[in-house]
Amino acid sequence: MVLLDNEYILLEYEPIHDLITSVWKKYTPSPIYREILIFGYEAVVRTQVSKVLSDLRNLPTISAEDSYWTVELVKKYYPLISRNKIYKSAVILSEVHLTRLAVHSMNQEFKIAHKDLEERTITQYFDNIAAAREWLLKEDC
Repeated sequence: MVLLDNEYILLEYEPIHDLITSVWKKYTPSPIYREILIFGYEAVVRTQVSKVLSDLRNLPTISAEDSYWTVELVKKYYPLISRNKIYKSAVILSEVHLTRLAVHSMNQEFKIAHKDLEERTITQYFDNIAAAREWLLKEDC
């Protein structure tokens, strides 16, 4: 089921797989990036999925300000997302080195902020959607 499809992102919900997938399509201006992330996190909370796939290959850059803002947003939503279950996140990284660094840095900030939830959350990085989906849909991780 398509939750959002515009020039910047495709966001889909697959209830049968307990999965939300986001595929970024191109550079996204900061205000729109932030609107989309809020919408996406609210969708994850609303649907109570335990798996998320984020394809960042076409998101060429994340500014320092947006990185900081993203960390603060996730600090707010993270406890709601991973409250009662294992939460798996598969990330397909951008080819842009700075974006890759920003994503890794944000993930470290999440872990520091929510050390108590670390044992129930698993993030893996992939080069393609097929490998990411296979890992997410595998029962034993």
